[in-house]
Amino acid sequence: MPLKYPIMKTIINKLPIVLIFFVFQFYKSQNKERYVNAYNKAVPQLQQIALSKQKFYKKNFSEFLSVIEKRGAKVDNYNYRERGLSPKIYGIILNFTNLDDFIVAEKNNYLSPYIMITFQDQIPDELRQLTLKYHGELTQEVKDFLANRKIEKIEFYGINGLTSQDRSAR
Repeated sequence: MPLKYPIMKTIINKLPIVLIFFVFQFYKSQNKERYVNAYNKAVPQLQQIALSKQKFYKKNFSEFLSVIEKRGAKVDNYNYRERGLSPKIYGIILNFTNLDDFIVAEKNNYLSPYIMITFQDQIPDELRQLTLKYHGELTQEVKDFLANRKIEKIEFYGINGLTSQDRSAR
């Protein structure tokens, strides 16, 4: 049945576009709210650990990771770090946000928490293969591989407040 009024035809034609826009905006705000809540839950725990980070220097990585896990801060993924221009691995980065949340943080100029850990000794290249094998997930095999590595330095980033301009390490 053809519509008699052209205005009704225009409204009906544009309604799906308007609905899609509102659904997208709702989803976008839900992601933003979810990130803010996750940040506000994890960061106070990380701030507390950062205050006592020096007690983990020269200790096994497993001791430090145990404290992180007991505090309820969930490591989402990790990556290895090379020292300077050398291809030798001396550290890792622990990330507390997944890629989707990282994108939300970047789009909103929010900080994203992570920890850079430097070990006293070079880490064997096997870590490269483990990182690829598990796509950066901190599995039990990776934890066991790093467990007895002695920590030289710990730097916390992204824990100075969600919208803080202070991006310095703690």
